[in-house]
Amino acid sequence: MGRQGGGCLVNIALGLVGALVGGFLFRALSVYVSYDQHGIAVSMAVAVIGAVIVLAGWSAISRRR
Repeated sequence: MGRQGGGCLVNIALGLVGALVGGFLFRALSVYVSYDQHGIAVSMAVAVIGAVIVLAGWSAISRRR
């Protein structure tokens, strides 16, 4: 929550969207890992990576305005 001015709710929404983007991205890259084999740690890592990508993109877009 830097100087973008979006607030906490915008960051939460972008993080949730990022988690979905991370899942789609990993599946598109054929990096599918089974939840049964690797547990929640891999799912969380994929969600965090996706959220970081979306939040970085949002930060770059909002910085231009």
